[in-house]
Amino acid sequence: SLAQSIFATFLGELEATCSALNYSVVIALSKGNSEQERIRAQELLAMGAEAFVLVGAEHRDSLMTLLEKRAVPCLRTSIWRQSDGVPTIGYDNEALTQNAVSYLMEKGHRRSGVLHGPKDDNDRTRLRLRGVENMAKANSKLTITTHGGTLDSQGGVKATREALSQAEPPTALLGL
Repeated sequence: SLAQSIFATFLGELEATCSALNYSVVIALSKGNSEQERIRAQELLAMGAEAFVLVGAEHRDSLMTLLEKRAVPCLRTSIWRQSDGVPTIGYDNEALTQNAVSYLMEKGHRRSGVLHGPKDDNDRTRLRLRGVENMAKANSKLTITTHGGTLDSQGGVKATREALSQAEPPTALLGL
């Protein structure tokens, strides 16, 4: 979503870099709908798109096959993965949260609340939550509760209030 400041910042930097190389950036949003993503990709290809920057790891096979058949280079952002041959620029979302939970544990926190955005259409959120879940499974003295919300300040407030209203509230909150 363009409403997320981190994504808007990334797009600004991408546009500036591409502009310096005499390329234009055209943005197409699918809002998590994989069929819409494929349709938008076909529209962009018809306009003469020369490369694609895809957010996240999960994309329909039909989209990836289309780009491969047309020999259109692509890369994925906000993810780090070496296994499937598509270049990525980002980070290991699962390890990132494991490191964050380890840090909280080192600081003495045994009850943590995790605040996250929607996970149905966001593979990065699911990977981060998997990292949290793995840490909880590996550490019997650790209690982690998860609290979902929307990716705006209202969603953050709602998730925070939910986390802090528990009978035994967390001693630390981790925002994903």
